[in-house]
Amino acid sequence: MDATDSDSALLTSAGRMLETFARRLPEGTSEDEVRRALTTTMTALRERCGVETAVRQLVGVLHQLDEGEATGRRREFQRNAPAVGRLLEALQEDLLPLLRRAGYQV
Repeated sequence: MDATDSDSALLTSAGRMLETFARRLPEGTSEDEVRRALTTTMTALRERCGVETAVRQLVGVLHQLDEGEATGRRREFQRNAPAVGRLLEALQEDLLPLLRRAGYQV
């Protein structure tokens, strides 16, 4: 498997991770915004078009959700807080470096 195949496999894996996370989100306005950003990012990764914008939007809405819900306004979010943290961590440690290596400005 060459670097391109490896990067493609990692992007596919990242897309699956995003899809799984989207299915686990509870109903709610903030969560719907995250779900839309996840869908946009998955589409951008699959089509290799608009990736930078989609990833920036996704990271932004995840940070907003994480910061807004960390105040404890909604108990249901407390169950999902670890998942948001894991997704942000995975984006920062796995997806963003991969995209940078591939030449994306994220």
